[in-house]
Amino acid sequence: MTTFRRIIEILDQAVGGPSAFVGAHGAFWRGVTRDQFVQKRVFGQPLVVIGNGSGSNLVKALKGERPFGSNIGTPGAGFRRMPAGRPPVSAADVTEISGWINAGCPEEEAPQEAAQPAPGERRVYRIHPGIGVARVGSSPTDSFIGPEAPGVAPLPKGPFRDSHGLIKRQAARFRIFEYRFGAAGKLAGVREITAGDASITWTVRLVNRKAEAEKFPPGSGRRNPTVSDRASLVIDSGSQSVGTAKAAPMVGKFRGREVPLGEIRTDDAGRLIVLGGFGQSEYVGPGPRRIDDFANNNDWYDDMSDGPIAATVKFPGREAVSADPAWVIVAPPKYAPEINSMMTLYDQALNAATQLDASLVPSTVSFTSDIFPIFACCRIRPTNSSCRSRHG
Repeated sequence: MTTFRRIIEILDQAVGGPSAFVGAHGAFWRGVTRDQFVQKRVFGQPLVVIGNGSGSNLVKALKGERPFGSNIGTPGAGFRRMPAGRPPVSAADVTEISGWINAGCPEEEAPQEAAQPAPGERRVYRIHPGIGVARVGSSPTDSFIGPEAPGVAPLPKGPFRDSHGLIKRQAARFRIFEYRFGAAGKLAGVREITAGDASITWTVRLVNRKAEAEKFPPGSGRRNPTVSDRASLVIDSGSQSVGTAKAAPMVGKFRGREVPLGEIRTDDAGRLIVLGGFGQSEYVGPGPRRIDDFANNNDWYDDMSDGPIAATVKFPGREAVSADPAWVIVAPPKYAPEINSMMTLYDQALNAATQLDASLVPSTVSFTSDIFPIFACCRIRPTNSSCRSRHG
């Protein structure tokens, strides 16, 4: 069965290799997930029509069929055949791409695994990503899956707002992967586990402790100091599970008032989708609303949250196993989604970790992982006036 990975290989080969420069439309297949790829638009045209290979613009562009093929004399064509300036993709490869689209654009072909591990073999199950980021939004109906690869901007269907101008929520999607280690401890294989392989049960807990927490900056006491029932200030959904049940609400309370923190769902493949709240903030104190500080305001709450994610995997004829846990953060919307920060969440986490444990400092320096990201920040400089004025 053809997979998304194979499609990337064909397209890379067509332009001269995985590192070859691509002209006008860019290498739109690189650095994206399968879901982002099938939602792509190139020159304003939808790339793929799932289930209809011959009707998809990707196939038409490779064949030089209208509206593509202006460089090879196709009548009525407004765009060049792909790849422009290079030999055409072979008929066999085009047929393979068309068949992949007809088959629903499958992501991966799961290898056939033995029901039980071989002697000396060890299998570990991990949730990916280890930390996922969802974002609140005011739309009650529309949402989209957030980025699933580093450096990739979010790609909703259509704009970031719904038809009423309300902001779509960004969901975080989680998957389970099986890591197979041989008798010598060497990694022997990795595959995603879906509902077609095993019964998966996800358990999620979302919590907002902001109103009970220490003031900012630290060392100046706690918020809402006159509230004796400190637990009433913590908005806690409790642990909620989905598996055979496809969805569950995540709801807590703030001083007796119900606060929706979002919901959890599973898709047809058994992957977990976490949606946060709707960006609501409210005052529950006496008298008129008061905002006295940028960070510390008593009697207020919002619906941001974060919390742990756990999963159990049950294969037919085998005992259920627990996957290594993960974490989800529900953050505000990112209003400039294609502009990256100069410091990533990973940078912050690694910096904090190495201050607590010096042994975590990498023993060798990698140009790709450690040096190049610093140089890449130069592209962000024009968006930061302080950076531009001091380091221009």
